[in-house]
Amino acid sequence: MKHLLGCAMALLAISAVADSRQMADRIFWNGTIYTADSQQRVVEAVATRGDRIIYVGDRASAEKLVGERTKIVDVAGKMVLPGLHDVHIHPVLSLERMTCELPERNEFSLEEVVTQLQHCLQQLGERAPEPGTWITVAQFNGYGADAADYLGKYTSIREGLNAVSSSHKIFLYGADGHVFAVNDYALQHGATLNGQHHPVNAATLNAGLSQYKEYFQLDGDGRPTGLVKDAGAYDLFKYEQESARSLASRADDFNEYFHSAGITTAQEPWAKPRDIETYDLMAREKSLDVRMTLAISLLKDKHLDSKGLVRRGRFIEEVRAIRSRMASYPNLKADSVKLMVDGVIEYPTQTAAMHRHYLQATWEADGDIRYSAGEDACPASAAPCAGLNYGIMEFQAQDLSKLVQDLDRNGFTVHFHAIGDKTVTIVLDAIENARRENPDSALPHNVAHFQQVLPEDVARFGAARAFITPTLSWLAPWPEYDRTVIPYLDEHRNALDLDDLYRQDTPYMQKLYPVKSLVAGGAVMSAGSDAPVDGPLPRPFTDIMYGLLRGEWATGPDGKDRWVSLNQSERMAIEDLLDAYTISGARA
Repeated sequence: MKHLLGCAMALLAISAVADSRQMADRIFWNGTIYTADSQQRVVEAVATRGDRIIYVGDRASAEKLVGERTKIVDVAGKMVLPGLHDVHIHPVLSLERMTCELPERNEFSLEEVVTQLQHCLQQLGERAPEPGTWITVAQFNGYGADAADYLGKYTSIREGLNAVSSSHKIFLYGADGHVFAVNDYALQHGATLNGQHHPVNAATLNAGLSQYKEYFQLDGDGRPTGLVKDAGAYDLFKYEQESARSLASRADDFNEYFHSAGITTAQEPWAKPRDIETYDLMAREKSLDVRMTLAISLLKDKHLDSKGLVRRGRFIEEVRAIRSRMASYPNLKADSVKLMVDGVIEYPTQTAAMHRHYLQATWEADGDIRYSAGEDACPASAAPCAGLNYGIMEFQAQDLSKLVQDLDRNGFTVHFHAIGDKTVTIVLDAIENARRENPDSALPHNVAHFQQVLPEDVARFGAARAFITPTLSWLAPWPEYDRTVIPYLDEHRNALDLDDLYRQDTPYMQKLYPVKSLVAGGAVMSAGSDAPVDGPLPRPFTDIMYGLLRGEWATGPDGKDRWVSLNQSERMAIEDLLDAYTISGARA
């Protein structure tokens, strides 16, 4: 879209008898043509020559560019947009071949998961994995996966997966990318750290793996139940089944993955070594059509020392080398770094870092919610209270700030995963400090997700010249998910009562994805699908719809449908949402 601006002046030099070199190759008209320019104009026609846009404007002027070889494309009332930019998408994770895949947004019990996996392995027959190897499963729904009605006849998710196989390492990949499940064999044989095998049990989690203990759900005897969170899975269970060479040989699948959604440019926001090698191979072989940016991941097991501090010199040297290696490719760059600063907010994971502790809530089959006594004895303004969960910050605040300053100084854009309001506050501190230390830097440091933002932090985004990347599909209600979040942050009466659950006057709701306010305050909004987290494929136009509506029909316990909303006051205009996927995405 950078070629759209300034074209009008060039038209003045075009005469009625211009030669064919001045004529358009293609002209598109008879539709809604959105420019994504600074005036957010809708025009009648757009003309191209070669790979350049040479004119946008009215049809009468476009007709002067029609030559003998000009192809007229009658849009027939449809819409024409600039190419889409997805700034937060995981193509390798989407396209990696897993052993089995559960249905998208399934609400299976553990017994149903077991049945599904047994059927999958039966269907594979001789193609099933050999004993001792991995069985990997996509689209595991871990929301509420420790509840009695989910576990059914099993005492733990580990026990249920043992019923599928006791001779394979089973790994269920959470649909949200933050909660996972493993069986006994995986706990015993599947974990490695710094190249060394480590069984995961009560003893090792209190010794050599103690830094990962908080990422494992434990039973009353201190044994892992099979549920694993965030870094506990990322660092220990490196299940990768498909090699970079195999993935790169499927470049056509990658191209179709993007083309089918109208995506011309994308960012892989958590590029690990295998991902980097995959894109390197495709770029070298010139088999990848889209333009890709790699946000290189900082890995806790590799880049943090025993005190939890980043080995900054080593990390900066490593990412500089990767950036240099990719510099010769016309459609691939690696000038961004991904920092996973916290986890997610939903129960039972609750690893997003919050200023106020998560509430200790339980709810019965009829939806009635009960809270532990004494919650109010620890107000939000007080120092953290012992025994309560505030989530997990993956970096020490001062260390994060120094790292961001170093990355900024070395020309790397930082892409932050920040869900909880405390994390957002600390990320803004880091960006502000980098701006002060490097005042000439205009790098578009980008805060992704920001599920909760304190009102006093809203204006700071614009002042810090920060970009934001929401996952727009998360702006729509999903009661099954929302019941694992809302009652644990604000007190509610009944989780099944939709009118109570989706009250608009609660602190959670008023802090929820305040995109309209952030943009009004000067933040620049790009967009990311986060596929396959919400679904295996990017769905930009569905996401735009959710950003526009921030609401959905839901069925209550009375069987009646009602319209429910998430922070309805933060609905955005369609033009701003289109800009997020086009011009602002190009700048991010």
